[in-house]
Amino acid sequence: MLSICRMFGAVLIALSSSCCLLQSANAQKFSAIVAFGDSLSDLGNTYNYSSSLSLWLIGYDPYYYDQGRWSDGPVWVEDLDQRLGFAALQRNDGTNLYGTDFAWGGSTSGDGYTSFTYFPDFYLPNLQTQIANYIKLLSTPHARMPDIAQTLFTVWSGGNDVIYLVQEYSGVPKATPERVRDHIGTAITTLYHAGGRYFLVPNLPPLGDKPNYRTNPKWKMEAEQFVNEYNPLLHAELAELSQKLGGITIIELHAHKLFNEVVRNYTNYGLTDVTQAAFNDGKVVNNPGQYLFWDVTHPTWVGHGIVGKNAYDTLQAALGSLIGETGDAATPIAMLPVSQVAVAATGDGRH
Repeated sequence: MLSICRMFGAVLIALSSSCCLLQSANAQKFSAIVAFGDSLSDLGNTYNYSSSLSLWLIGYDPYYYDQGRWSDGPVWVEDLDQRLGFAALQRNDGTNLYGTDFAWGGSTSGDGYTSFTYFPDFYLPNLQTQIANYIKLLSTPHARMPDIAQTLFTVWSGGNDVIYLVQEYSGVPKATPERVRDHIGTAITTLYHAGGRYFLVPNLPPLGDKPNYRTNPKWKMEAEQFVNEYNPLLHAELAELSQKLGGITIIELHAHKLFNEVVRNYTNYGLTDVTQAAFNDGKVVNNPGQYLFWDVTHPTWVGHGIVGKNAYDTLQAALGSLIGETGDAATPIAMLPVSQVAVAATGDGRH
């Protein structure tokens, strides 16, 4: 249980240094994704770093998980990457000369490394460390990083901060909504000063609805309280950064909204179960492709696909000139006064 399940609708927060968002966005077209975060975006960094004992301690059985991912198939950012027509994402643990997915399962939004009292020699690079590793590679000879001016950065972190706090993991610093907000702000600002201009930043879903939190009133209440405090803080932080950092485009993806939509109208997404895990206690249900959750924390590949498609539609609606033809998400407000932050919700995120 090293990360969170997140499903999201989308809220656009964007500010252009010119008179409108789309004119500013026309300057470049995306050529690649660089991903940071935790197990929702991890393509195998934690798996490849871990010994058999480590994997057993963190609850990862490679027989049931897909090639280092924390799911039974491709994760959301791979789905988005494919829809955008880019080369397949590859993991990067910070030492590879190529690969643009720097996410680590089990990491938090902070700096340094996550380690546990019961497992002191196990170190997982947190969000700020992932970003530092990426920036170092920008000036490393023979490293093949995409043009930063044409890169879409995905920054999805914070779920483990909540989980470790709620479940009282020993040896992990206690998180607060304000600290996680600050960490996301620092991540974006650091990448901006390195040359990054385009960001996709999800908020947190209702973590109290994770399968193992639904049956634990204390965990459910504490997770919900954290998320309900954090999401408005994140929203305000992204709005402030959009005003303060000239030429930046930040798209806030509203995980909370989409998750609730999927749970309410799950049959519209081809699902039959949105409350239980398809894989639990070493057993897999007969129809995992109709479940939202793969385990008690992570989505199935179908759930990830819902997220990926929603992210793609949102990008098309917000930045169509960078993506291609207009998507089927609701069209956001195109014209933005320089002093105004636009907030445009997408539709219900259905297929």
